[in-house]
Amino acid sequence: MTGIDISSHNVVTDWNAVKADGIDFVMLRVGVRTYGSGTLREDEMFRQYYNDAKNAGLKVGAYFFSQAITEEEAVEEAVMTARQLYGLDLDFPVAYDWEIIYDDEEGARTDSVSVETLTSCTLAFCEN
Repeated sequence: MTGIDISSHNVVTDWNAVKADGIDFVMLRVGVRTYGSGTLREDEMFRQYYNDAKNAGLKVGAYFFSQAITEEEAVEEAVMTARQLYGLDLDFPVAYDWEIIYDDEEGARTDSVSVETLTSCTLAFCEN
């Protein structure tokens, strides 16, 4: 299967064309914790893209872009994700997307997160 990762950063106006181009599934960003301020935000295009992708016959999964630095933040992200996904029919499990940010001039809030803390955050998200 061939899939793509889509968020509000991507403008998709013709989901039938996406499917016709050989794409089988999309992973849609549910929300994000910003890597500068740590603000928790829903992806404003998630619902629209979910509906449009489903209507085009694409399989749909979801992910949360995390920059959690504590287990408590990861739980907040999990709760927000569950609320966003309530009542929706996903074809794939939810993915937890935590990335190292290399090109942030001011330094990302996650720069000093240890592997142990990242593991704890991941477990807290997945268990909640």
